[in-house]
Amino acid sequence: MKAKTIRVGLYCDLGATKGAGHFVRSAALGAALATRGADVSIATNFSEVRWAQTQAEALGLRTVQAEAPSILPKLATDWDIAVIDSYEATTQDLEAMPTPLVAIDDESLRPLPAALVINQNLSGLAMNYDAWSEARVLRGPKFALLRPQFAAARPAQYRVRNWQGRAQRILLVLGGTDARAATSRLAARVLAELPHIELHVISAKGTDALEKQPVPAGSSLKATGTLPNVEEAMGWADLVISAAGTTVWELCCLGAPMALVKVAANQDLSYAKAIEAGVAFGLGDVEDAITGPRTPWHSLREHAETNRVGEAAWRLVDGLGASRVAEQIIGLAEESSREV
Repeated sequence: MKAKTIRVGLYCDLGATKGAGHFVRSAALGAALATRGADVSIATNFSEVRWAQTQAEALGLRTVQAEAPSILPKLATDWDIAVIDSYEATTQDLEAMPTPLVAIDDESLRPLPAALVINQNLSGLAMNYDAWSEARVLRGPKFALLRPQFAAARPAQYRVRNWQGRAQRILLVLGGTDARAATSRLAARVLAELPHIELHVISAKGTDALEKQPVPAGSSLKATGTLPNVEEAMGWADLVISAAGTTVWELCCLGAPMALVKVAANQDLSYAKAIEAGVAFGLGDVEDAITGPRTPWHSLREHAETNRVGEAAWRLVDGLGASRVAEQIIGLAEESSREV
């Protein structure tokens, strides 16, 4: 007898000001579930971030336009299990859920009626989820939700960076939406502070401003829009300057040395924990990095320190977190179907 296909629905926040981090990790989980034979839908507001729908479909996911988490109970009538990754969802939005619920969470700010919680952050290792009723919690970077290409691109050993005798290769990327419109301004500061570099900037808001950027002698600037194969650019770089969101785990998996800036208040904790763990340099809030006098740019030129944080990052995340979580979700869905 053929096994029943498990129908999984994911809902996540997405928008020009909300950012794309919730979508990126939800899509990564969806891809891992689809690989295991699940029929996966991802519901979100695709209208402001058009590349997201293309990416979801490329991963084999059905896409559903949804503008608020309150619609989730209605959508879930067609699913066997639902996953939510949202700062906006409330218990009231979800109290009529007809299926088991899985929550991807960062800060345990309010309990949701979930049977399973995933907190992939370093801060999640000690976070209190006692108020979340009977929820089981998967904690820490072991469960980091990464798209399959990152595990595929992960080197078997950490690759030592050495730019002696050539320009240092630097990648600058501030997430999938650049919510604070800071990319071109930070690129200008990087070019001013770091001589003799090959700078590649990925800009979610287009490349016009970057293409007009003056470039000091001895350096070069390449500007591109959002890349489907961003892991290749990350692997190329000696150093990646990044926002302190979902991208951190992608860089860890690849062993890409990173310097982080905060572009949203909800990145404060993840930023602090990454610096504390020694897996990244810290440049502070993005506006401080752009204009502040105390940003430690000199440390980004040191081979030994760069490789120290890069190797520590590589050891932290193995790229298999989405697979681990997918197995747990499928098990929960199968258990629920047996109880019906």
